Amino acid sequence: EVSGNKITRASISIYMNRDTKVSGNTLNSSPLYGIHVSLPSDNVYVESNKITGSGGSGIKVARVDLEDEKDQTIPTVATHERPQYRATGIRISNNNVALSSTIGIEVEMTHGALIAENTVSRTLYSAIYLQHTDSTIVHDNRLEDFGLVAPKHEHNGGIYAAAAVTQASIHDNIVIEPLQHGSQYGIKVANLPENIGNTVSQNMLSGDYLAGASISAPLKAIMPDNNEMQMM
Repeated sequence: EVSGNKITRASISIYMNRDTKVSGNTLNSSPLYGIHVSLPSDNVYVESNKITGSGGSGIKVARVDLEDEKDQTIPTVATHERPQYRATGIRISNNNVALSSTIGIEVEMTHGALIAENTVSRTLYSAIYLQHTDSTIVHDNRLEDFGLVAPKHEHNGGIYAAAAVTQASIHDNIVIEPLQHGSQYGIKVANLPENIGNTVSQNMLSGDYLAGASISAPLKAIMPDNNEMQMM
């Protein structure tokens, strides 16, 4: 367990681990990620941390970059860049992430991950970003003032589900873009053939977005119970 630390200009890295909790830490001005869970890892809980001013994503769950890891033992599918491995038991909850230089919470290559009750604000790109994940639950997060470089980059929104995201449930989140600086989306599920079985429901969104609608997703994914409000 990694808990109760106050860290400045450094990161917490959970490297290929199991049954680990990272909780109650305060991280300021990390040069890269605030907290990095390196895959393969399983049953890792990232809870109740405060992360401010990270040089990369505030919280990142992903495989080590291929250039950084020579001994690749994770099985692969069509290409070696995209393994079929999926981490299980990943839970990210009750964290406060602010002023990330890229993404607030970034999650890749997981099965059944939970991203709940986090507060993310003032990120340069997306507040929450999903890729190559299945059965992810994203609920009761508060996401505010994200996509600060929106005019320069498409991949930003309150919640952005990119490639190979299946069976995700995105519900009961509060997504607010009050400064109207030009974020692309409130919630975005990329309209790709492999993004199937996702649902977007009971979210509350406000703001004016460059893409037009605050929710952009395949029609089958958007439930009629989302509350979308424009800023006056």
